[in-house]
Amino acid sequence: MQTQNRLPWWAVVSMALAALLSLASMAQRHRTERRNQAVGIAVDLESVVELADFRGIPVSDALDELKEAGLTGVAISEETVEKAILPYRVAGSDIPYIIQGRVLEYAGARFPRSGASSLDSPAGEALIRQSLSTPIGINPLASAAVKRADLELIARHTGVEGSNSELVQKTIRDSHALGADWMLPSGSMVLGHQRLLRELAETMVELDMKYVAPEFVQLDGGGFMQRHLKDRTVRLHAVQQAEVTRYSRSTIRERLAKSFRERNVRWLLIRPSKQASDDPLDSFATFIKQVKADIVAAGGAVRTPRPFTEPEIPSWLPILITLAALPALIWIGSAILTVPWMRIGWLVICVGVAGLSIGLGNKHMFALLAAVVFPCGSYIWLFLPGKRSPLLSYIGMSAISLVGGLIVSGTLTGVDYMLQTVMFKGVKVALFFPILVAAFLVLRSQIDFKEAVKKPLLWGSALAAVGAVGALLYMMMRSGNDGAGASGIELQIRAVLDELLFVRPRTKEFMVGHPALMLGLLALAAAAKRPALRPIAGILLAAGAVGQTSLVNTLVHLHTPVFLSSARLMIGLLLGGILGLLAWGVIWPAFRTLPAEDAQ
Repeated sequence: MQTQNRLPWWAVVSMALAALLSLASMAQRHRTERRNQAVGIAVDLESVVELADFRGIPVSDALDELKEAGLTGVAISEETVEKAILPYRVAGSDIPYIIQGRVLEYAGARFPRSGASSLDSPAGEALIRQSLSTPIGINPLASAAVKRADLELIARHTGVEGSNSELVQKTIRDSHALGADWMLPSGSMVLGHQRLLRELAETMVELDMKYVAPEFVQLDGGGFMQRHLKDRTVRLHAVQQAEVTRYSRSTIRERLAKSFRERNVRWLLIRPSKQASDDPLDSFATFIKQVKADIVAAGGAVRTPRPFTEPEIPSWLPILITLAALPALIWIGSAILTVPWMRIGWLVICVGVAGLSIGLGNKHMFALLAAVVFPCGSYIWLFLPGKRSPLLSYIGMSAISLVGGLIVSGTLTGVDYMLQTVMFKGVKVALFFPILVAAFLVLRSQIDFKEAVKKPLLWGSALAAVGAVGALLYMMMRSGNDGAGASGIELQIRAVLDELLFVRPRTKEFMVGHPALMLGLLALAAAAKRPALRPIAGILLAAGAVGQTSLVNTLVHLHTPVFLSSARLMIGLLLGGILGLLAWGVIWPAFRTLPAEDAQ
């Protein structure tokens, strides 16, 4: 039973003001993103050496050729004791003094009780056996070649068991002395370990070094480094060697361009193909030129990247957004709840969460509340008395739902979110809980629950409920990076849309949720004369909640450029609405055969 007669003017003002203030915050984030469009293209030195050897030219010449094509940086992995001395031990020749010195310094730092002063002594032999896996820093000759080519040097280091302060300090300071301004973790662990991470971060600040954070990689200590070096962190997308062989060049290029355009990545680490080629170096240079052209076409510039700066957002703006949204949140919850004590409890919850957000700076709780409640509010508004066209209802409901996404994006703004160091908590809850509430509101608009519980269970209704739950579970599995994969047909549709549109909308929005909502609204309007359409309209309206929650979900991807997220959801709304209208044109002739009655 509906207990609200109209949308209060103060709730309208609340939503409008919260949306405008959120847009002001998002605009500052957009300016920050637009001011930082430089993208670096890097390659591992080992790959360059292989390409140079194949053609029979010095590595320096290969670096010059790749630099002319668009290369801006070279990653050099640290050597280990085993890798450095193995060629000499196999050949039975003396280990050069410079390598002996590096082994003694690094292995001695890791194992200070070895007492070895020379590798030729018994203590030195024991130290070698003990420290074969010990890193001994990047190769000085290799780093010199990179610096002579005037390319950015990215030192790749990993953590090892038994690391201590002396080893960590020596590693990072030696790399900086050799010209490295960037440090990229290698393996699964940041240089050092938990106890040494703060010291490492402080040393990098002292040396003015920057941290390269690989995306999609879970590093032990990676989160700590990003949090403590957020003003000197740049995200990197790497293409692995196996992927270069498995996928086509066009697929790899598209992926690299998307990492810049859609996820704020500013370093691209690419690798040459191992497939047969008359001149692999020339082929790789051509590939770098193509990647550079793709980045430029996407609005970027290929040169040395730089970390993001904090958006210039006043500290009072998130507070105003919270206060502005509070009345609308209270109204929506009160419209859903019909029992007086529940409404009082809801009021306490809203005020309490807002107080925590303002007083303790816990913005995530209020952002989650807004993300969950506003899509529910769109269905409250739909069932308020009054005649509205289906198109107006489609626009109005989407606008109310969007307020929730705008509040999340407006309050959770900062480099931490742009780097994905901190992410919006409660994505699954915000995506699925409003769908359940929307289904409840649709049912409440059509049936009397007190009378319904007195009637026997119908198998058709039970099966429909089971089917709806199953569809919801499948959608949950499909959501997120770890979800079920898309079908081949869906991948083909995505590829076509990527080619045709400025940005591809989310599938569940423009192909499922939005068309279902438009169809449901049209069916609801037609049900005024054909009551048999009301159950069909209810099912479609409930399915339309998928699109409404996805609108919010699009905006809570805080590492995606705000302009792109906005374009994605607007294109999705337009296409989804058009698909719904076209589908109505196809099925309406069948619906017209239903018995018509005069509106009551």
